Order: sequence, then structure tokens, then C-alpha cells
Amino acid sequence: MNSRTLRVALLCAVLAGPTVAHAGACDLHVADGWVRAAPPGAAVMAGYATIHNRADTAAVLGTISSPQFASVELHETIDDAGVMRMRRIGNAAIPPAGELRLEPSGKHLMLIGPRAALVEGDFVDLVVEGCEPAFQTRLRVRNAAAEPRGHDHHAH
Repeated sequence: MNSRTLRVALLCAVLAGPTVAHAGACDLHVADGWVRAAPPGAAVMAGYATIHNRADTAAVLGTISSPQFASVELHETIDDAGVMRMRRIGNAAIPPAGELRLEPSGKHLMLIGPRAALVEGDFVDLVVEGCEPAFQTRLRVRNAAAEPRGHDHHAH
């Protein structure tokens, strides 16, 4: 990979939505990534997006971190005998030519222990391990009532 191609790949990764990693090359398209605004003093925030895998191999949501949070975890909301519960899941596979939806009441990112208050319009910086090289991305904090319409991005 020449230096120009690497710079373009890194730029795409920086502009991409949530954090997806696949050992080796990635061919992921992230649409409408955002973080739900939370009241002051909230201990957690949630992140969402739709991630399309354009590769002919499965991708796996990899290790995610943020300098703005103590930890980042993948969670899902499940119906447990009529009671909606959230549980942590280790990872999520994205099949070849498939997608992973991170959405309210489904799979989503839990951003735990904010180091500072974040308000609507701020960005959450995320670091994704797994793709080579590791990449950084940003998600805009939005009001939950706002429709998360934005740019689609291609992550490498």
C-alpha cells in the first residue's frame, strides 16, 4: 500500500462511524453513527450506527476504547420473559455482504464512565483495534429525539 492510499484509508477511518474491526483488511461502510446525549452527571452514554460489511469475509466488532470514557462495551437489549434487559456481549460478527445494526432497543455501544460532560454537538473519539493499522473515528453527540441523518462513510 503506497503512502497516498494509506492516508486516504486513514482519513476514511477517521470519518467513519462506530468502531468495527476485522483482522486484516476491512471493507466496511458505516451509516448514521451517533451518540445519544445524556443528562449532566450520567454515568453512561450509548452509541448507534448501521455497519455494512462489503468484504467476502466476516468482520467482527473489535476492541474499542475512548479517551473520553473509562470503557466502551458492546451491549444488546433482550426480552427476558417480558422484561426488557440489557446485557454485555463479547463481540458481534458481521457476515460477508451483511450488516450490523447498532440501534436503540437492540445492539449498541455502551460508553461507560465519561471523563467530562458531553453535550449535543460534541464528538466522541473512539479507537478501534483489529484493522491494521488501528484507526480512530468520531461520533457526534445528538439529542435522542433528533433523527440521526448524516453522511455515510467507508471505513478501511
